[in-house]
Amino acid sequence: MQMKTWKLSRAALMRRAGGIATLTLGAAAAAACGTAGSGGDAAIKRKEPVKLSLSTDWTTGIRDQTVKRWAAEFPKTNPNEREVEIWTGPAEGTSGTTAGTYNIRVQTAIAAGSGPDVMMEVWPADPPTSLIHLDPYLKQKKFNKADYWWSKYYQETADGRIFSLPMGTYVGGMVANVDLFERNGVPLPQKEWTFNDMREIAKKLKVGKGWGLERQTGAWDQGWTNRFASEGAEWYDRTTLKTGLATGKDGGKPQEMFEDWWGLVWRDRVAPNAEEVAQVRTDAGVTSGPLFATGLIALSGFPFYQAGVIRDAIQGKFRWKALWPPKSPYSGRRGYHLETNCISVSKTSKDNDLAFELGYYWLTDDMSSFLASNLPVMPPARKWHRSKEVQGMAPGMEIFGDVSEEALRIGSDRHKFQGGTGASPKSLAFLSMARAPLEAALNTGSDPRVALRDSVAAGDRALA
Repeated sequence: MQMKTWKLSRAALMRRAGGIATLTLGAAAAAACGTAGSGGDAAIKRKEPVKLSLSTDWTTGIRDQTVKRWAAEFPKTNPNEREVEIWTGPAEGTSGTTAGTYNIRVQTAIAAGSGPDVMMEVWPADPPTSLIHLDPYLKQKKFNKADYWWSKYYQETADGRIFSLPMGTYVGGMVANVDLFERNGVPLPQKEWTFNDMREIAKKLKVGKGWGLERQTGAWDQGWTNRFASEGAEWYDRTTLKTGLATGKDGGKPQEMFEDWWGLVWRDRVAPNAEEVAQVRTDAGVTSGPLFATGLIALSGFPFYQAGVIRDAIQGKFRWKALWPPKSPYSGRRGYHLETNCISVSKTSKDNDLAFELGYYWLTDDMSSFLASNLPVMPPARKWHRSKEVQGMAPGMEIFGDVSEEALRIGSDRHKFQGGTGASPKSLAFLSMARAPLEAALNTGSDPRVALRDSVAAGDRALA
């Protein structure tokens, strides 16, 4: 069989990039400095239009096109803005990971006085030292944080002051191959289904070269973080700095839940291991892209915030539908791993008032409509979660408004434990060390009980 590499079609890319203007080029000009915290000077005509810079590690595909659109459209709305330079230097020659290289190098540049004016995905350990205080600006906008997907650990300091804007809504569910369900006479699961239901359904749909389920080995989008979240297990106690992954709450049993997650591959045999994943790709004739898009997987985790990516990967080969995540058989709760990320403004920006307006443009209906229609990320404004744009992105997306509301109520906020206000300064090391034994067991089939014990011990060492 001829192998092919998965990629977005030219038509899909053109459809997603529609309306994106070419960035304005111009000669350098002197910029007028705004008054920090005034929250109203952006409307005052500058002697010379200002050129601002915007940092990002979104440098490929639709995410790259989204940032370019932001940079191109904002100057059209404000006569004081001449041009927005996209500052991608920190990711050059590196992995570009936000939690690692990108974040650190942006903050280093700011400390040296050569950083960008507005930043995506940067939340320093002490925001007031390097970011402008946003409350005065937001008051003028009549901003209500309850209208947004919000993390107090990534938008606020401990005393409740706001130093960043929410960037997106990150939450995962499940997705079903409707054709495989119908072909095998299995009804699609409904809202109240459980993990045990999922396992039994997967057994019925492991037919021929197909598999009942793709079980993620990583942390996100119905990965192991969601399993621990369903049991009320926190990453660590922020007071004692002791790992909490093995400690459940309100009926939660994290050890049993992790074993069940591990067992979908190594005990129940309803999901493929790494070698079998390679065979699935061979059978489907593809070498990359989401495994679900091969058409040989009945159920998989699903990033609601990137439904467009899944849609373009499937390219109409089969019918599919987004689903609620299943409930734990122990706690009776669904597991949600939550993220938002942030947009912040440097204290050293050329014009703080104008830089705030550039950052805030991300939250306007213009940018939100583009985000909802293309889903490089789900818009942070909650009103868009039930919009026709989001609901029309994929079958089943009409549930997302209710999913996101439940997730906000009961989910586990990553920023509470990694990189956010009050998190341990060793949180990145904690995640790296604590996850390693868990993912090794998920990948190799080694004892899950030993893996969780080793994860707790490694996490404690990282936090010590």
